[in-house]
Amino acid sequence: MKKLLSILCALAVLTGLTACAKPEPEPIPEPEPEPVVHDVSGRWTAELDVSEALTKAVGGYGEMFAYLKIEGVTIDLTMEFTGVGSGSVVSTYVLPDESVDRIREAFFSAARAYLDERGEEYTEEALSDLLSASINELTGGFSRVSEGSYTAVDNKLTVTPASGGDPVGYSITLFTDNALTLVPDSEDAAAIELTRVF
Repeated sequence: MKKLLSILCALAVLTGLTACAKPEPEPIPEPEPEPVVHDVSGRWTAELDVSEALTKAVGGYGEMFAYLKIEGVTIDLTMEFTGVGSGSVVSTYVLPDESVDRIREAFFSAARAYLDERGEEYTEEALSDLLSASINELTGGFSRVSEGSYTAVDNKLTVTPASGGDPVGYSITLFTDNALTLVPDSEDAAAIELTRVF
């Protein structure tokens, strides 16, 4: 009986000790990583090949445009950022003379192919008159300027137009002192490889 009582007392003590044991310490959460802020301030330039995008954009306007194949058309892009990590941005797009000439030639080639396929006779002068209304407005040095604000944090660059349009997002896939590669969030958009000029 004494033995049984001793065993019961020992069990009671053990149970009391485990009940009073210190709880497991809470794991210390890992600190949130500091955001990576990119200093993209300065002027950056790139040459964008827009041939395929232009061909697709006008391809559905009529039967003749099914013959349209634009090649070698580029736009000179300049982006000027002020501020580190965020600030203002001015983007300038310029269509060089050579690109204008290539667009005109592509339109003329498409018109010739379209008329030849249909067996219609034409003169170069008549063709020129037909197309002049739509393409004579194209001039070398045509430019467009877009202003807005930007943030460049954690391999993401977002540009918000001052005009109030939707923000445009880019992934930063390369960033060095003199090189910046942006991949637009929109589908099928080509990467933009910029070079810092100052």
